[in-house]
Amino acid sequence: MLKTLQSKVFVITLLTLAVFAFSTFDMEAKAGTSQTKNQTVKHKSAANTSQKMSAKATSVKKIDINKAGVKDLEMLKGVGPKLAGEIVEYRKTNGPFKSIKDLMKVKGIGPKKFESLKNYIGVK
Repeated sequence: MLKTLQSKVFVITLLTLAVFAFSTFDMEAKAGTSQTKNQTVKHKSAANTSQKMSAKATSVKKIDINKAGVKDLEMLKGVGPKLAGEIVEYRKTNGPFKSIKDLMKVKGIGPKKFESLKNYIGVK
């Protein structure tokens, strides 16, 4: 009974680590980060042996919406090719964004979408 419980705890721990690693990787891919640090996460198995697992600590680099192309903008969560194209087209027609709040003038970006993007975008 104890070994079964230990096995279940071990499996749950591994699944939790896998979900964490995947979500970290997904955030890096969407935010377009290039700066990462390696950190070591220790995990004890049921046999009390230690394994080292490498995980990346994310350092979010903001995307300059005045310079970003369609592919760069698509890395933002919730921005697909159509919306990225709308942003680039708006910028070409109206000139550079003066602040990130100007992004809400783009068709398809309302307050809710802006809130989800504001920590990942900037203007220079």
